[in-house]
Amino acid sequence: VRRKEHVAMLQGLGAKHIICQADSDWLDQLKVKVKELNIREAFDAVAGDMTGQLLSILPKQGIVHVYGVLAGKPVGQVEPIDLIYRRKEIKGFSLSHSWIPKARFGPIGKLLRVRWCVDQVAPNLSNGDWAASQYHDVSMEQFEAEFSNMYKKGFTGKKLRIRMDQ
Repeated sequence: VRRKEHVAMLQGLGAKHIICQADSDWLDQLKVKVKELNIREAFDAVAGDMTGQLLSILPKQGIVHVYGVLAGKPVGQVEPIDLIYRRKEIKGFSLSHSWIPKARFGPIGKLLRVRWCVDQVAPNLSNGDWAASQYHDVSMEQFEAEFSNMYKKGFTGKKLRIRMDQ
């Protein structure tokens, strides 16, 4: 996680292995966990230099799946040695392209696969569960001001929902 308040939130949810980038030795902590837990793949929502950092600490044939660009920068700091000799990989990941299209049996199979994905996620979206979201309803006219306010204060635990009936 990126901030200390996220650590407490995850601990409250029962998470066991949490590393905070606010710690000066976070990368060393992550290296220890990668070895300890025999981690071979990582999922990267940040991109930028984070992708190269993650790839560098994975073992041979490790894979980093990039699924976001929170850094606002392209993938960086990738060592060619990791790609060439250690046979590590960087792959893009998208739910709509990575899970759903693997369904067999044409459109019916895709529909069943989507249903399965929803069934896996939906139970955690109810109030109080780990993925519960609190929306702040705004009109189109209010959106720009509300978004600017959230941008200044941080987005953690907040989501805007544009309501046309407001």
